[in-house]
Amino acid sequence: MSVTQEHSPPVILSTGEERLLDALQAAFGTPFTIIDVGPQPGSERDGLTAEVLSEVVDRVNVRAADIVGVSTNDGVTVAELSSQQCLTCVSSRQGRLIKTAAGIVDGMLARDVLRVAAFAARSAKEQESAAATKGQITAYAEQVTSCFEELVWLRELSLQIKQCDVTRDVGSVANVVLPSLAELSHSETVALLSVEGDLQLPLAERQVQVTSCAGNQRPLDEVLATIVERFGEQACKTPVVMNRFSGEDEVFYRLGVRSLVVMPVQHQDHIYGWLLAVNREIKELPAAYGSYNEELGLDEFGTIEAGLLQSACTLLATHAHNVKLFHEKEQLAIGTVKSLVRSLEARDAYTKGHSDRVAGMALVLAEAVGYSQDQLRKLHLTGILHDVGKIGIPDYVLNKPGRLTDEEFDMIKQHPTIGHEILVPVEPLSYVLDGVLHHHENFDGTGYPHGLAGLEIPLDARILAVADAFDAMTSDRPYRDGMAAVKAQAILKDGSGSQWDPDIIDTFFANIDRILAVSACQEDSDTLVESIIPTLAGE
Repeated sequence: MSVTQEHSPPVILSTGEERLLDALQAAFGTPFTIIDVGPQPGSERDGLTAEVLSEVVDRVNVRAADIVGVSTNDGVTVAELSSQQCLTCVSSRQGRLIKTAAGIVDGMLARDVLRVAAFAARSAKEQESAAATKGQITAYAEQVTSCFEELVWLRELSLQIKQCDVTRDVGSVANVVLPSLAELSHSETVALLSVEGDLQLPLAERQVQVTSCAGNQRPLDEVLATIVERFGEQACKTPVVMNRFSGEDEVFYRLGVRSLVVMPVQHQDHIYGWLLAVNREIKELPAAYGSYNEELGLDEFGTIEAGLLQSACTLLATHAHNVKLFHEKEQLAIGTVKSLVRSLEARDAYTKGHSDRVAGMALVLAEAVGYSQDQLRKLHLTGILHDVGKIGIPDYVLNKPGRLTDEEFDMIKQHPTIGHEILVPVEPLSYVLDGVLHHHENFDGTGYPHGLAGLEIPLDARILAVADAFDAMTSDRPYRDGMAAVKAQAILKDGSGSQWDPDIIDTFFANIDRILAVSACQEDSDTLVESIIPTLAGE
């Protein structure tokens, strides 16, 4: 005799019900099926009431008249049949709703069937509990892993910023950290937008531009700027997280923006820019995250992503503030050192014109070899200060109208070391030290003060050496007139590879027209600097 369901829709089984069927079928070697019998008072351990058992009997191939006895124990109901078979029913309850696993068992006494069925049911529940525990452990492990990844990223970000030279702007730091932030926050785009213009002006009157951007897809810069214009002021009061657009904000959806996060990069009252996350990638969250906001869709940002961006904003703002303080300190140091230069100029009028021209020619050469704006700015100041050590040379030597004796020339040769010693305590200007100390080193190692050779000589110094030599040869001195530019050029060619870096000499002649313009003061110094380093004009 087999159990059948007559005129009833298919029952969708839960994982627990599937385990119960498997346990019963394995224990008795006979098929069981799940029957939905609706609500029943009492508990799952009570077994089936006579009414519910009657309903089960009606729905299987058994006659009520064939039942000769009913036994119940621990949620198992066994109806003994006249055919020496047992209708075995194991209750499965969810609230007041009950299902039963029903099957016909041959060749066993009712008490044995009760015992075996109860054991099989307990075994299925234990398996279900073990599976649930395993799922919880897996979810917890995924959560711990995700949190660990976040902590590792934040640590790496902190170390990156800590190790960054404070002369590096926030944009260059963002270029390093935004790709991993985009990946960790599941964002199609993460962008840093900076605020340009007079700090005294309202934010609405200042220009916003994209400084750094990372991710698999990049919206137009105009779209990113529009987001800041719309939400920037609001984000300064409270972070903006948008997953649905309506009304006036529908324009963003039409521009391809499905979701966004806007955070200010702000230190106290000073806003350095905004950090944006645009369009959460459609990815499944780890199971452990399912509860953090059950209403979120897979393409929507939540507290996890907002928290990551907030942490990044805090660290970037701290770095930006440190950079600002450094530049203020640097400007103070520059002002102090320039006072020394003016003192030197008062003693040696040649030095001012010479230093300006050397700095200008060095800019032309450095721009040609690929210096960044920041590197150009630093080299320009190095050129201005390269001869500051002459302040320690006696006047009778510095302004001697005739040729110098060997002893006097030895004194002149001390000016790179003296300049280095003057500038070493000025920490914000540490970047000028190599150029000041080594601009008289020769490529073949015969120069001074340390006899460095080839690429041992810092690039700044190799560039300054060529500019310094050309201007020295073509300028009038107290003891001689300057030589013709053509003759000086010939000397540079002859000294390529011995006194000077051959690559810099090649660059010199590739840019000879502009070099000669600077040398002859045909190109105003301020105009030259502004054309090469536009940002320097505002400093």
